[in-house]
Amino acid sequence: MSSEAGQSAGQSAGQGMDAVLLAHRAQLIRFLESHGAGDAAEDLFQELWMRVTQRPTGPVGNPLAYLYRAANNLMVDRYRSERQARLRDQAWTEARGAEDMAPDPSAEDTLLAREELRRLDVALSALGERAARCFRRFRLDGVPQREIAVELGVSLSTVESDLRRAYAALMAVRRQSDDA
Repeated sequence: MSSEAGQSAGQSAGQGMDAVLLAHRAQLIRFLESHGAGDAAEDLFQELWMRVTQRPTGPVGNPLAYLYRAANNLMVDRYRSERQARLRDQAWTEARGAEDMAPDPSAEDTLLAREELRRLDVALSALGERAARCFRRFRLDGVPQREIAVELGVSLSTVESDLRRAYAALMAVRRQSDDA
């Protein structure tokens, strides 16, 4: 290995996986899309980022190849998980039959669920219109984060930040409900 190549590899390792992820973000997202992620590619990239940056690793000789392998493994895990969920749902449906469908909730259960929904809505609204809209568009409407960013005229990282804030606020409400 030439000293120039060694220096280049050393610089990449020194900059860390964050720098490599940022530099090759578009390529990795296209890779995920082409391997079946579709609109979920942005979310899977974020999951890849978390997996790679939160696990301690030793020096990586070829960080980009490492990231592609990790992205591929993520797609394999996703495929297996979806397949298992379909098989589990199918087995459950076949075992239970249509006549064993869940009964309608009682009036008390309906009232409790509405109250919980109201508390969640208040917590979401307290974050501000943009964060609430990001959450609703992403989780309820199924709109990809990149589209939401374009709609709102903000960066993708702003949408991701708003979603993290929304999740944290909703989890706090749920914990309060569980403690009560």
